[in-house]
Amino acid sequence: MAEKKQAFVTPVGEVKHPWVVEPCKWDNDKGRSVRAERDDLNAFYNVNIVFDADTFDDSDFKKTLDNLWGEHKKQYAGKFDKERPPYKKDDEGMYVIKPRRKSAFMKDKQVQQFQAPHLSDCLGTTDLRDYFIKGRLPATGSTARVKVSSYLPAPTKNPQTKEKVLKFELDLLALQFSDMVEFKSGGSGLGAIEGVPVMSNMDDDEDIPI
Repeated sequence: MAEKKQAFVTPVGEVKHPWVVEPCKWDNDKGRSVRAERDDLNAFYNVNIVFDADTFDDSDFKKTLDNLWGEHKKQYAGKFDKERPPYKKDDEGMYVIKPRRKSAFMKDKQVQQFQAPHLSDCLGTTDLRDYFIKGRLPATGSTARVKVSSYLPAPTKNPQTKEKVLKFELDLLALQFSDMVEFKSGGSGLGAIEGVPVMSNMDDDEDIPI
């Protein structure tokens, strides 16, 4: 039986590969994540958050994860073949967490949508989802802290390898940007021309929160 979920807030880290405005799913043919519909049962919101060792090693967040993970492994000792801890350390000595949230689930034979992760600015009071809906997207290089909840299920069997895997999963609840880098597409290749920018025609009550 999984332990009762607990919520935690991370230190501020670097955002990488954020899919927090729209959900995504893995495309085997393209070898990468692609946009998915919110009612897709295979879709997730997810993000990688990277921390330097000095920040992460001394954090209460890491200490809490270590304690929960140690208890979880002790509970299922001898009952799993492989483990998937809540964070990894890369070749450069940086710590990485990969929280995610399912986009949809089935209930009474109907597809229901989970609440998308809450997105806010450094003040913590501004809901940025409307800001992003207008076409802007956060990109790798932003900095943020995230609110996550723990999920510690019993070992599950990998259908390919038949190994029993013990996991510590992090559910993505909210993301608060301390500094945001916006995604920029290639665009049309056309430069600016004389005219009135569309954004300048917005009414005061339609200002996008930053």
